[in-house]
Amino acid sequence: MEVFSGSLRKVAAIMIVVVMVGVRVEGEDPDLLTDFDLSSGATIDGNFFTFKGFNGVGSNSTASGSFKITRATQQEFPGLMGLGVSYAFFEIGANSVVPPHYHPRASELHMILEGSLTVAFVDTTNKLFNKTLFAGDTFVFPKGMVHYQINLDMYKPVLAISAFGSASPGTVLLPSTLFGSGIADLVLQKSFMISPETLSMLKAPFL
Repeated sequence: MEVFSGSLRKVAAIMIVVVMVGVRVEGEDPDLLTDFDLSSGATIDGNFFTFKGFNGVGSNSTASGSFKITRATQQEFPGLMGLGVSYAFFEIGANSVVPPHYHPRASELHMILEGSLTVAFVDTTNKLFNKTLFAGDTFVFPKGMVHYQINLDMYKPVLAISAFGSASPGTVLLPSTLFGSGIADLVLQKSFMISPETLSMLKAPFL
């Protein structure tokens, strides 16, 4: 006896297609049915498509041990709504790290303008891919992969830019997400196999 009848095969095939389409739609910016987004009610002229938030970035050295990211996503630049692109400018001070994080809605193309930067991401098999980049080098972080950037130079800051395949890539910063979001202490203690005292130390910067 066949496990699936002909009609059941059709239903199963339809369900697979629906799931695949759902995953595709959920993972990408929705397609516009117009040339650009008109829902904001803003005056549509040259100013609507212009972003000046990057003016002056990189002019002042970022302090050692710190970093600054200036973003042009649809939140800061409404003209990007529905267009599937965004941008970020990084100023990473000497001896500084951009902590492990991921972007749920976009891959990231990261290019070094000045200095040298060690970058890495971890794939779903728990394999680490890392590389030290220099001015002009470009590295891609696949969508949804945990990654970080660290400036190991003790004296020179790094300037870098990133392009994203979404107008709203989103950022999930792991340290603050895990230790500053209100996840129950017992869950964190058991997950990381740490004592209450160690957990208190990890949570302290986010209280």
